Amino acid sequence: MITLYQYPPALGVGNLSAFCLKTEAWLKLSGLDFKIEHVFDPRKGPKNKAPFIRHEGNQIGDSTLIIEYLKDKFDTRVGREMTTEENAVANAFQTLIEEHLYWCIVFNRWIEDENWSLTKEIFFGKMPSIMKAIIPNMARKSVVSTLYHHGLGRHSRKEIYYFAEKDVKAISDYLGGKRFFHGNDFTEIDLCIYATIVNMRINDFKGPLKGLIKKYGNLNDHCDRVAEYIDFSMKQNMRAA
Repeated sequence: MITLYQYPPALGVGNLSAFCLKTEAWLKLSGLDFKIEHVFDPRKGPKNKAPFIRHEGNQIGDSTLIIEYLKDKFDTRVGREMTTEENAVANAFQTLIEEHLYWCIVFNRWIEDENWSLTKEIFFGKMPSIMKAIIPNMARKSVVSTLYHHGLGRHSRKEIYYFAEKDVKAISDYLGGKRFFHGNDFTEIDLCIYATIVNMRINDFKGPLKGLIKKYGNLNDHCDRVAEYIDFSMKQNMRAA
């Protein structure tokens, strides 16, 4: 049995971590047997972050490495296999999303004062009072430091959201009027896009990010199509079983 360790659902979204949401969606589509354990402390994982899995004594962290491990272990894929060219494009966009746009989302949730109270309550609200008075601010300072050393945190608020829009526009421009990112067929990169856009359009978080999804409406539509695809595929897997 595969055990997926990730944060619990919140704010009406399957997971506030796009990496967790992507991994869970991949597992659902794969038809593999798995269970979910919710964690708040990512230090329990091999890379001090969520998601991570345990399987046959192996512990694997990082959504991409988890998926690659499961592909090799069970010789399974989700969606249409990408061509060499499509895979190259997918890798480039995945890096844009997970190594750049992701940090704009982190800034929005952890650094923006208007969102910090909500973020603090979600991730630290169940802590004992003594810990809750100390740990959240320590965690926030750590995020500030990480953003600075990443490079994005050295920019102004206006510049950070400028970069976010450039990333979102690039995804939207490539998607265009296609049903999925690489055409009519669902491919794995669609999960990465879906998990990120779902998180950007959460109404509870204030700021420009959710407005970008309204501005580039084909991403909103893509999000809904992927959700429908996942739901349909899960039903088909259940019937096949």
